[in-house]
Amino acid sequence: MEGRATGAAPIRPATVSARVHALTRLPGYRDAGHLRADYEEIEDCGALHVTFADGTVADVFASEIVLGGVYNWLEVFANNHRTRCNLNPIDALHTYNPVEEQLDDVYVVEKIGTKQGWSQPAPDEDWMHGYQQELAHFYECFRRRHRPAMRRRAGIRDQRRAVRRLPLRRTGRRRGAGGRTPGRAVSSDRPASRAAWAP
Repeated sequence: MEGRATGAAPIRPATVSARVHALTRLPGYRDAGHLRADYEEIEDCGALHVTFADGTVADVFASEIVLGGVYNWLEVFANNHRTRCNLNPIDALHTYNPVEEQLDDVYVVEKIGTKQGWSQPAPDEDWMHGYQQELAHFYECFRRRHRPAMRRRAGIRDQRRAVRRLPLRRTGRRRGAGGRTPGRAVSSDRPASRAAWAP
């Protein structure tokens, strides 16, 4: 977006490195019954570090072991502003429920552990999270032959890069955009931790 806003070309990723973990399968993990712990062949926690062609960086965190429901946000740290966007939960509505049973038959928010106490339900979850807008954009592009916000070639290119580099997750190599390996391996010897791939 910044590259396009300044009239230059898009600023693309140069290198990507990652860490993934299976914390709920660690020998010392104590299952208190509040988190799902029966995942198989997948990790439950990960972090991704991206270095862009202009030297700027981004970090992405993902986890299935966070209490309190789905929590997605985007935060930008710049030299002239700091912006935080709460994607989910939407903080337009706050509800306090003193008795769990009062909301037994009410959908509050995805993956929340309890309906008692404070929660942040989305008044119209599909609309407020953009699902309807995505579908409307697809329909309008198809009906009016408009150019979509994400071009097909860009999506296919990114998918091919990701699939081609997936085997690198187990080797721990960090790849550059041209296929070079600019750094040492960052993998761990622990079986529950692997380092990852790059586009």
